[in-house]
Amino acid sequence: MKRRWTDTLPGIAAGSLAGAAGAMMLWRSLRRDFDFLRWPGVICCVLGAVLAAGGFVRAGSARSVLRAAAIVVLNTAALLGVVEIACRLGGVNFAVMTGERERFERFPVCFRMPTQPLPEVFFARPGPQAWTGRVLNTMLENLKSIDVAYPDEPEITVRYDKDGFRNPDDLVDWDIAVAGDSFTEAGYLPEEQMFTSVLAAKSGRRVKHLGVSYTGNFTQTAYLRRFGKSASTRQAVIAFFEGNDIEDDVRELRDLQRFRSAGVRPVREMGRETSFLRTLYLMTKNMSQLRITPRSYATAHWAGVGGSTPVSIYEAPPSPETLTAGQREAVCAALDEWSHACRDLGLDPWLLFLPCKARVLHGGLEFLPAASAATVKWTPGRLPEFIGSLCKERGIRFIDSTPPLAASCLQGVLTHNTIYDTHLNREGCRIVGELLAKSLSTAP
Repeated sequence: MKRRWTDTLPGIAAGSLAGAAGAMMLWRSLRRDFDFLRWPGVICCVLGAVLAAGGFVRAGSARSVLRAAAIVVLNTAALLGVVEIACRLGGVNFAVMTGERERFERFPVCFRMPTQPLPEVFFARPGPQAWTGRVLNTMLENLKSIDVAYPDEPEITVRYDKDGFRNPDDLVDWDIAVAGDSFTEAGYLPEEQMFTSVLAAKSGRRVKHLGVSYTGNFTQTAYLRRFGKSASTRQAVIAFFEGNDIEDDVRELRDLQRFRSAGVRPVREMGRETSFLRTLYLMTKNMSQLRITPRSYATAHWAGVGGSTPVSIYEAPPSPETLTAGQREAVCAALDEWSHACRDLGLDPWLLFLPCKARVLHGGLEFLPAASAATVKWTPGRLPEFIGSLCKERGIRFIDSTPPLAASCLQGVLTHNTIYDTHLNREGCRIVGELLAKSLSTAP
């Protein structure tokens, strides 16, 4: 019996749709680090190949089964398309229906991505706003952690000014601007315990705080240009965290290049969501990150003055020898931007190197089976010296906070939060703030 083109069409059409969806999911899993899309992408690609091949099966039960499967795929795609169009035309707001906005606003501010668009590809926090609660304990509750890590954490109110930074509303003139990411924001500590506040108290100088989580050095330089200069400002510090700033710089440089070449910029709107398909995608993503059963996040024990303390160790920063060409390009470009911005504003440029918890506690850790192999094998490389050399080439004054932080831990005093969170605790911020005050005040 001669095969008609209508016999092969359903299989080819369904296979093409499934294959295209799978290829898109795999691309996003590789380019955007969305690991939860990897296996669905593989399954869709395999399904697409099977359905497309099924269109050429001549006879038998296999042909009937594959044809029926192809028709189901096509009907499902058509139904999803109709629902998507209807929801968009009808203005259905899934952000309200799913409670996404309410959950976002209940979460501590320091764990939210900045969403207020600035020029080019940068974002700031919306302000003014405030959040009251126990930040670290709220984090552990959301993670369904069984660790009793922060029993004495007080309830605090974290306030942000109209520009989205942790500054008093009446700050109109300042001597020093300090930009950075979550280490600088320190959204889990009272304002007086931030290292920028310690710097101000110890030096007797006014400090403008420009720290926001989920930012890299390009964004932080944009903050300096837009918010960091006043009549009295003479010094500017950027806090470089070795744990993620390199990858943040790679991402932000890629976004900048895409914007400058094609005019495309990232979108972080938390408003109406009329897309049914995007809502399904976000629900799938959230489900992949959901912690269903309680668990411990301890990956090691650290020997301190009070005995063994469970800690989480996750970061394994690269050494200079293992940096890729793209990573080197991004870091150098970010430091160039910082240097140029400071010179343009007439400021003395500084860089504060903030080590990861693994570097500071190295030598005093006993790893648990839950620790990753990369973390267990990691040894401190010469990244501080490498960043210091790049700063020297650009006339940026360099401060390495590793020695005083490590010295404190050698004496048995922990400088970082223990479980899950990687940031400096109150003692770590005190050490860094005093180091900044001494370094900046003795500069020629």
